[in-house]
Formats: sequence, structure tokens, C-alpha cells
Amino acid sequence: MVNHITLEHLDNDLRRFWELQTIGIVPRQEKPMTTGDFQILQEFRDAYRIEDGHRVVRVPKKNTCYLSPNRDTPQSMFRTLQKRLQQNDALWTIYEEHILDHVVKEQMELAPNTENSTGLFYVQHHAVKKERRRKTIWRIVFDASSSEGNSPSLNDVLEMGPNLLPAVLAPLLRFRGHPVAIFGDIQQAFLQVSGPEGSRPIKVPLVQSLPKR
Repeated sequence: MVNHITLEHLDNDLRRFWELQTIGIVPRQEKPMTTGDFQILQEFRDAYRIEDGHRVVRVPKKNTCYLSPNRDTPQSMFRTLQKRLQQNDALWTIYEEHILDHVVKEQMELAPNTENSTGLFYVQHHAVKKERRRKTIWRIVFDASSSEGNSPSLNDVLEMGPNLLPAVLAPLLRFRGHPVAIFGDIQQAFLQVSGPEGSRPIKVPLVQSLPKR
């Protein structure tokens, strides 16, 4: 008895086997996007420009959520930070160097000192250390999830937008498909993007306001 197997059936069986083994991995993975996602992308493209070597974009904001002026909570947290820095000269120096480095690189600008908080939103910040190869590395973290009471935070007001990153398996497969691979990294990538005038309602309490000991 001879089993008759057509090429079409064999092709379908192999295709199903391959799809099962690769868990649906394809060279180009299209991600479904909503109408709102397309609108966010279009607003990004319309506002994007290069100015003095910096990429300038307007961050997408929700139409149903607005920032409320905040001052009390960031000021209280900053006083706590002041006490911590005053008790640690080494951390004081590191913190001040990091803040001033942001200013020199134009990743941060000095805000006018005014008591009028209309249109301003204060972002808390603190130092985080990481041990790497027996070396301590400090970096300053800005907490955009902090809020004043029941008011929305900066993260609550901004649109998340669509996820444009490819699935991790796709780059890994392409990485293995060639004899030579080239990759790079951008230092402080998120700080290399500027916001246009009139769309930067963020104010950060600086270490410069600390009294010298």
C-alpha cells in the first residue's frame, strides 16, 4: 500500500510546522494602531524640526487631562534633599556637577525665579547610585510620576503613543543572519531632544539654591 501525498499537502504541513516553531515570527511585524495613534504620529511629524543641531519635538498631551500648578510637595522633597546633601560633601559635589552638566549641555535651562506658579509644573529629582565593576556611578533621576495631592502628574497628562519598537526576536534573528553586526548607543538619548518655546512648563529646583557651607 502506497500513501499518496501531494506537494500541496506537504507544503501546507511544512508551513504550519514552521509557523509553530517560529511562533509567528515574520521579517516585518506590523503592529495594529488606533486612530488616536495615527493622529499622535502625525502631530509628531508636523512639529518635528532640527534647530541648532538639536532635534525639537512637541510632546503629545491628552485633551482630557491637564496639569495643575504644584509647589508644596516638590518644595518639601527638595528640603529633604538639601539636608541629605549637607550631610554628605562628596554627594553634594557629584549632584551639583551633574545638574550643571545638564545646563552646560543645554539639556536643562534656568527657569525665572518667580512666585507666580501659573503654567509651571515642578518635577522632583533625587540621586540614584549603581555599583558597576567595583565603581559607584551616580545619576540624577527626575520623577515625572509625582503629583500634588489628587492632581494628575506629568506622566498622566502626556500621551503614551504607539509602541514603534520591533519585537525583540526580530532584531535578534537579523543579528544572527549576517557575518558582521554594527551597533551603537546614544548617551543620554532622551535628554538630546528639545521642546519648542511655549511648551516647556516644567521647572526643576536646582542645587545652586543650596546655601554653601
